[in-house]
Order: sequence, then structure tokens, then C-alpha cells
Amino acid sequence: MKRRFQIMTFLLAAVASFAVFSRPVRAESDFSKNVKTGQAADDAGNYEEAAKYFEAAIEIKPENVTLHYNLAVCYEMLGELQSAVRHYKTYLELSPDTEDAAEVKGWIETLKKRIDEKEKAEKEKADKKKAGYEKAKAKDKSKDKLEPIQPEPKKAEDKPKPEPVAQPEPRPKAEP
Repeated sequence: MKRRFQIMTFLLAAVASFAVFSRPVRAESDFSKNVKTGQAADDAGNYEEAAKYFEAAIEIKPENVTLHYNLAVCYEMLGELQSAVRHYKTYLELSPDTEDAAEVKGWIETLKKRIDEKEKAEKEKADKKKAGYEKAKAKDKSKDKLEPIQPEPKKAEDKPKPEPVAQPEPRPKAEP
């Protein structure tokens, strides 16, 4: 029984250590697979799929500068400007002395302007829609008001003609 307990303990320790020590290797292989698949999708112009794989790779290695840059480009191509700005900023935070820092800062400013313009256009569109709704609502309210019915003036020919009175039948005359 004691021997059986020792074997079980050893097996449990072996399984636990395998799970613990194999995890980084597996994460590294997942990282490489995600990066390669993301790059292939990016090269093919499938930015949505590329972004998905780059995001998965960033979960494994969040400090990878190149991934943040590539993900920012994907998001910019997809029109997800807020996400693009966030990853460009992370790129600069992780590598503040990069050669293209000034250029990336310019891109961030351009994207911020585009975001502001987009928000302004959406607000104007919403305001126009609201104004149109309020105008239609006001028009409907004016229809809801009941106006008194005015009788039309009567014309002589519109007067009803009296029905002829039925004449009584003549009675037979009484003979004297």
C-alpha cells in the first residue's frame, strides 16, 4: 500500500511538472503559428483575419513591438481607427527611440483628426435625423388638432322639397 502511494505521488508530480514545463514551449509554438498565419493573411490583404492572429500572438507576447505596429496597420486598413491609434501608441511606448517615431506620431495625429471628423459627421447625421423626426412629429401634431366643422351655406335648390300630401280617397256619396 505504501509502495502504491509512492508510485501515485510520483506519477502525479510527473504529470504536474510536464504540464508546467511544457506550457512555455507550447505558447512559443502558438506564438510563431499566430504570427506566420497573421503575416500570410496580411500579405493576402485579409486584414480582419490578420488582426485576429496578431491579437492572439500579442496575448502570448504583449511586449512584441512589431506585432503592435502590424496590428495598428491592420486596424487602420479596416477603418477601426481607435484601435489603430491604441496600437501605434503601444508601439511607441515599447520603442520610444525607434527611427520612425516622428512618422508614427504624425500618423497618430492624422488618425485622431479622422476620428474627430468621423464623429462630427455621425453627430451631424444624427442631428439631421432628429430634426427630421421632430419636424414630422410637429406636422403630425397639427393633423391631430380637430378643427370645428363649419356647415356649408345652403342653397335654395339644396332645400328639401316637401313631399306631396296624399289626398284622401273620395267617399261615396250618400244617396237621399
